[in-house]
Order: sequence, then structure tokens, then C-alpha cells
Amino acid sequence: MKSKTFLLLAAALLMPALPVEAAPAAITAAVAAKDRPADETKLDESRKPAEVLKFLGLERGDRAFDFMAGSGYYSEIMARAVGPKGAVVAWNPPGIAADDKAKAAWAGVRARVKNASAFAMPLPSLALAPASFDFALLHLVYHDTYWESAEYGFVRVEPADVLAKLYGAMKPGGIVGVIDHVGPASGDTRAEVDKTHRIDPAVIRADFERAGFAFDGESDVLRVSGDDLAKSVFDPTVRGKTDRVVYKFTKPEGAMVCDVEKAQSFIGQPADDATVAKIKQATGARTARVVPPNGAVTMDFRPDRLTIATDEGGKITRVSCG
Repeated sequence: MKSKTFLLLAAALLMPALPVEAAPAAITAAVAAKDRPADETKLDESRKPAEVLKFLGLERGDRAFDFMAGSGYYSEIMARAVGPKGAVVAWNPPGIAADDKAKAAWAGVRARVKNASAFAMPLPSLALAPASFDFALLHLVYHDTYWESAEYGFVRVEPADVLAKLYGAMKPGGIVGVIDHVGPASGDTRAEVDKTHRIDPAVIRADFERAGFAFDGESDVLRVSGDDLAKSVFDPTVRGKTDRVVYKFTKPEGAMVCDVEKAQSFIGQPADDATVAKIKQATGARTARVVPPNGAVTMDFRPDRLTIATDEGGKITRVSCG
């Protein structure tokens, strides 16, 4: 009897240890939390947050970034799911952050979960610490990197610049989830976004892969057949019921990055060899290319490379990674 007991104990000790709470269970519990506001939980049926986050692979202890988080719908769910050893950092543009409804919503989020924080700044000024996030989510907002609006104070940006910042902020192996409204395969993404706030999924995938991310799968949990892609997502007949794509991207392990924020102090200086060498040292970039006005560049993205744009006098006007 003692021998049998010993063998059972030995077998148990050799079994791999299980986490205290597996990620899927934590996500389910986060969505089911009784103190989530009713106006948030009523969105769960159409957004399916548990299914989405389980597919994307959010884990306990993750440090997650919620890009353009709005009222914090996903921020709160993720904060509950990652647990006290994890954290969620949410970013909003000032126009959204200043909205009274968003302010009230975030006051509630902070009261219910202590590991969620939010900050606001214009998208062109967005600065993120290098290799600081395990997980990032862009929920129905990636198309907005193609949008501009004087009315809402949303200035034009280059999606490639936004993704370069995001790429730099992700840890190697980090996951980025993108959920967005499906749009037609049009030739002018900005015009389509301005008209309907939809985006061709092929554009999303091409943009992220060009930025250095690896495509890691797609879920059809939010696909809707028969959606009229010509209608704006704000049209009452389709709002909340649009066809949406769910993409998972990862930052490859061992990827090198350049810290572009450390290059901004060099703008206005001459792009001579000595200055370029200083920029490379400051940013950690392995290589650099100097591009004169209207100069042609290859479209390949290299996260360890600086692209330095200059004016006609040879002074630096813009620095980006890629």
C-alpha cells in the first residue's frame, strides 16, 4: 500500500505544474463580472469579447495596451483578465478623453479595477516605451489611422508611422489583435474610411506585415454574411451588426528595433555622417538611410533601420524606423 502511494505521489510530482488560473477561465470570469456596467455588458452579445480574447491569447500577468480605448470597454475586461500581476495601459486622443461620457466611464473603470490606467495625447505625438507590452488591442479603430477630421481635431497621420511605434513598443513574441469593420477592396483607403469607417482586410494585413509583424491567424467569430459594405458603420440599420475581421499578429522573437523617440532631438540638424552615426547610437538602429526630398525608397520594412528624411538643404525633417 505504501509502495502504491509512493508511486502515485511520484507521478504527481512529475506532472507539469498548472497555472493557478488558466487564461481562458480568467477571461470568462472577467466578462462575467457582476459589477460591470449594464451599458457595457449589453454590447457583449455583438462583440463576443471572451471568444475574441481567447483566440488572441491574452494571458494572466500580461502588460496590455489598448489603442484608442474609448470608454474603456475592453480595457476593463483585459485588466480583470490579466490579474493583479498584469496591467492595462489605455490611450485616447484628447478629443475622446475630454468627452464627458468618456470621463465618467473611466472614473468607473478606475474604481472597479486598479490595474488599468489611461492617458491622452495627439496621435502624432504618441510615445511608447520600447518593448514594454506583451499584448495590444486595436478594437474597431485601425481604420482611423487613415482618417482625418478638422471637426473632431483628428489630424492626418501615416499608418506606417503609427505601426512603427506600435512595433517598437511590443516585446518580442508580443501579440497584437486587430478587430475592424470589413470594407470593400477599394483603391482609396482614406476615401473609404472617410465615407463608411470601413477598411479592406487585405490593407490591414499588408500594413502590419510591412511593419514587420507576422500574421498569426484569423477568427471568423465576428463575421456577418450579407452585410452591406456600402453603408457607414454608423448607419442605424447596420450599427453593431457589421461584418468584422479579427486578425492576430505577433512580433517575431529576436526582432531588433530602433527607438525612434530618441531621434527626434536631431530634427533640424544636418544629415552628415557624424550626425547619422549619433542617431544610430542613440536609437540602437543597426543601419540608416538618408532620403532627400522626393527621393525614392524601397517598400520593405526593417525594424532595425532608420529612415532619415531631409529638406533641400540637407537638414533632417523627419526620422522613422523602417
